[in-house]
Amino acid sequence: ITFLLCVVANDTGGYAVGVLFGRTPLAPKLSPKKTWEGLGGSALFAVVVGVALTVATLHAPWWVGAVLGLVIVVFATAGDLIESAI
Repeated sequence: ITFLLCVVANDTGGYAVGVLFGRTPLAPKLSPKKTWEGLGGSALFAVVVGVALTVATLHAPWWVGAVLGLVIVVFATAGDLIESAI
């Protein structure tokens, strides 16, 4: 559940922040609507959810949730850009 909710937070945060504040394209030729601001929103949301859930439900240190959130952001974004390239 923690992993799945971090993925949902990644997508939701990226979309919300990207739509509201997105100005700088991340990879305009591959995915023209993906922005650096959206990537920041993805990271923020995923890390917050990861920290909250690992501390509250898994009783793990906070940094485990931060690492989990950041790893999910890196792999989800890379996967999306690779999929767009194909």
